[in-house]
Amino acid sequence: MTRISITCRLLLVAAILMMPLIASAYYVPCFDPDQSGKSDIADVSAVINCLLGHGDEGVNPDVDCDGRVSLSDVNLMIDYLFYPERYDYPRYGVVYPEFDIPENAEIFSVNGVSFAMVPIDTIDEQGNLVHKFSLGLTEVTAELWEAVTGFRPSIGIPYPRWPVSIISWYDACEFIDSLNMLTGREFRLPSTAEWEYAARGGLLFHQYDYAGSDDCNEVCWYNNNLLPNWYYYGCAVGLKKPNELGLYDMSGNVSEWCSDYMGYPGGMPYLDLINVVGGCWGNHDYECTISSSIRAGFIPEESSIFVGMRLAL
Repeated sequence: MTRISITCRLLLVAAILMMPLIASAYYVPCFDPDQSGKSDIADVSAVINCLLGHGDEGVNPDVDCDGRVSLSDVNLMIDYLFYPERYDYPRYGVVYPEFDIPENAEIFSVNGVSFAMVPIDTIDEQGNLVHKFSLGLTEVTAELWEAVTGFRPSIGIPYPRWPVSIISWYDACEFIDSLNMLTGREFRLPSTAEWEYAARGGLLFHQYDYAGSDDCNEVCWYNNNLLPNWYYYGCAVGLKKPNELGLYDMSGNVSEWCSDYMGYPGGMPYLDLINVVGGCWGNHDYECTISSSIRAGFIPEESSIFVGMRLAL
């Protein structure tokens, strides 16, 4: 090996070690690139070798599984060695959770990313159909957002099936406009009434406190079932039990923008606050109940690590 190669490698390692060792934007299971059965400094060296063009067979240098090898793979590997507890916490599930899709759901695909919409019927007291709409099986994910907009949202969150967050109401509307251009359909944000009806199970209503259960831990990510100082802005969608309609994360994970203004009981709008619903990973359990979670609002220009979105159609 030449002196230049050794020097480049040492400079590369030094530069990376001087970087702040913050959590990566990915949550992935590939922390043993050299396939030795353990994660150690040799794995870091193996990734650096590949970056310098000295890759070996049997090494998987794409630690963050984004389809390319870059400095972020080395940084992630180093971060894992220093802070394995950030990544090795099995109750938070896997990067690509498997979840059930109801048989009546309509599947869409945008630039290779699929998502499902669940049809919901609303009837009156006489049993007459008065409204039909569809709601997203899950919250809009980071991978769908990137497939539609071309850029990765919510810097700092794991990827790809974490719910998108740090988006304003206007951001959500622009995303939907772009999605409609790509699909030729008329997606939108749900009204608060639609969201609440779906969260309560629609025609399969069981009077649960949370969407699908009276046990918050069965259906909801909130501040008591995540690690202290959790900084990943929720968890991957679809890890918890769905509600009666098969919808995931209607309670907890991230709160969700609605289409309408927050109002007084008499129906007058409350300043310019748009309804956000569902409760979130930063809330207490009682703040994630269906009835409590529909009494919150944000100004439309505001974005938050606690607020994402779900599609309606």
